[in-house]
Amino acid sequence: LKFAFDLAHSYRIQAEANPVAHIDRVLFPQLVRSIQHLARFVNARPENLALVPNATTALNTIFSSVPLQAGERAIILNVGYGSVKKMLKRAANINGAIVQEVLVTLPLLDEDSIVRAVIETMDATESSLGRCALAVFDVITSNTAIRMPINRLVQVHVAGGLACLYDDTESVTFICQEAKKRGVLSIVDGAHAPGIVPLDLQELDADFFVGNLHKHVSIGRPSH
Repeated sequence: LKFAFDLAHSYRIQAEANPVAHIDRVLFPQLVRSIQHLARFVNARPENLALVPNATTALNTIFSSVPLQAGERAIILNVGYGSVKKMLKRAANINGAIVQEVLVTLPLLDEDSIVRAVIETMDATESSLGRCALAVFDVITSNTAIRMPINRLVQVHVAGGLACLYDDTESVTFICQEAKKRGVLSIVDGAHAPGIVPLDLQELDADFFVGNLHKHVSIGRPSH
């Protein structure tokens, strides 16, 4: 981490010493080089990657562009990441869509309680509201550090005909394929995935994948 921090700092000093030369002759080639390295790391085509400050920025951009329709629903667990819930609700409200929070009661006795909560939420509202277009989950929740039973939740949502937002790359490939069959966008929140789990974005074939490089890949934080 110190090596990465020191290298980033050296580029900042270089940029301040001669901003024009840095932007015109150094920055762009280095960005291309970084994207090429990242593409090999996550097995993606370089032209399909974009560097942004963090996963929150990426998700906010995507949520603002998702074509949710009036009456459609997006489901997220109440233990999901706070800023993701706020961004999703904002995007839904603009278009008259609805965000439903699935209640997960703590402490958890077993993983069945999460699966039951998701099923009950769908069954209680499916007949009176529009179709469920998006479902948001974390593999490990931020504040409560719960490892979600993603494999079982995938099966629940395949049966329900939903597109799901997961950050578990081993389980999400199939649901992304199912989403494509239904014409539904799949968005994978992999904020903690790079450097923790192997990534193959071409095999995953999601419409969108977001992740952070400052957590477990040891680059400097963007604010630095």
